[in-house]
Amino acid sequence: MNKVLLSEAIHESGVRLLESKAEVIVCSEPSEEAITDLISDVDALIIRTAGKVTREMIQKAGRLKVISRTGGGLNNVDIKAATDHKC
Repeated sequence: MNKVLLSEAIHESGVRLLESKAEVIVCSEPSEEAITDLISDVDALIIRTAGKVTREMIQKAGRLKVISRTGGGLNNVDIKAATDHKC
């Protein structure tokens, strides 16, 4: 089963929808350290405004296939690192 990491909690109906397709893990806080601790074996990462995705995080995420950002803009995602990792 695929694993999805949420950098922050989302509405319960969104979590239920995700849980029908994958195992969902919710970070206790959107800090770089907390996300990095959980990212190693997830297939997808969904971040919100407070989360940040760095090259170092992506390199630790061996199974990561998708990075999704809620809201607008991508200034908190290292796009070059994500592209290099084929996310």
